[in-house]
Amino acid sequence: MSLAAPLPSATELRLLSPDVIFFDTGSAEASLNTLFALLQDCPDLLVVGANPENAQLHLWSSGRFDAVTSADLLRLIVYGPHV
Repeated sequence: MSLAAPLPSATELRLLSPDVIFFDTGSAEASLNTLFALLQDCPDLLVVGANPENAQLHLWSSGRFDAVTSADLLRLIVYGPHV
């Protein structure tokens, strides 16, 4: 499915139940606010931003990590959420 500008709202995208959303980061029409709102509600979603000008990919996913102490936060930063 191709999504053209204007990007659908987070509610409209959520109804499609996507596993992955790809978008062009070079496009001024891409709404990161919409995509990040969707990530909050769809923890298994992967968002991939591709910039064809410089061949860069940016990946966003969602998850929850309870950082109670500064040591917990440091462990999250160093080792990621899969520790």
